[in-house]
Amino acid sequence: MNLLEQHQRAVLALIKSRATDCAGDPWITRVSGSRELEMVRGIALWWRQYQIEAQCLYTTRALKGAGRFEQTVSGFFDGRATSPFIEELGRAFLGALRADADPVVRAVAMFESACHAVREGSLETFRIEWDRDPTQVLRALETRTRLPKPGRGCVMLLGKQVPGLIALEPRVFPSVAVA
Repeated sequence: MNLLEQHQRAVLALIKSRATDCAGDPWITRVSGSRELEMVRGIALWWRQYQIEAQCLYTTRALKGAGRFEQTVSGFFDGRATSPFIEELGRAFLGALRADADPVVRAVAMFESACHAVREGSLETFRIEWDRDPTQVLRALETRTRLPKPGRGCVMLLGKQVPGLIALEPRVFPSVAVA
């Protein structure tokens, strides 16, 4: 690896708030403390937020409603290599939210991911568990009003094989055998 490549990797690490292996390098030390680095970092995060918002409208609104959009995008951007292609960026972002602790964010991200996949030609049927009525959640996100409270919830099936593309089934809770 040549010096230019080392510097480029170190600057990327600094932009992504990661440790760099060039910590003893005086040029990297100077860059790491500069206000210009903070400005570049801010621009990079703003651009990622803009791209994600364009690709993941409902998930963005759910995260903003929870007061977590900027923090989540920053964590996503800092924690992994991201694609420069907007479609791949959106897909990866939604995929990362499949394990989110917030059931609404998780379900909305899975819903949006499934919609993108079906639009792109997937024949898979997607199963999304909701802890409340998804039609009310999506309506609230569309109109930017308060989300409904958790309720019985349902399972949403979404895919080209599903009549009307979407079907809702009540959640079935396992019965408990009494001894």
